[in-house]
Amino acid sequence: MPKSQRLMQFQYPLPYGAIVQDAGVQFVVYSRSATAMRVLLYQRVSDREPSRIVEFDPANDRWGDIWSVTVPGLKVGQLYHFQADGPYEPELGLRFDSQARLIDPYARALAGRFQAADDGIARPPKCVVVRDDFDWQGDRHLRR
Repeated sequence: MPKSQRLMQFQYPLPYGAIVQDAGVQFVVYSRSATAMRVLLYQRVSDREPSRIVEFDPANDRWGDIWSVTVPGLKVGQLYHFQADGPYEPELGLRFDSQARLIDPYARALAGRFQAADDGIARPPKCVVVRDDFDWQGDRHLRR
């Protein structure tokens, strides 16, 4: 499975989730205890394996407990999971599994269903990159 090379660029690491930008998509996730972070990219909802893996560089893509990387060329509709390495110390509440596919807690959309795991790797629905810049043209929430 090919590992991706990307352009390095500093980005303000908030808000969390997948943020669509002119040049690509910025992925931002919080993890205090992770020692490595990856974003797994898929071409189709039915894919069991990612078509591309982007590794976060701890020296350049981590600010404290926030991991942030921009992947050029990605667009709305991109499917993804996170994957993290870290300690397995249940007595401390840490249960990292470097093979687990993780749903972005800030994902605005999911696609697919849990896929059967005959190899022991749970495959949850995939996160979907969406654009969240709808022009409400001055409308407000009805209860405000």
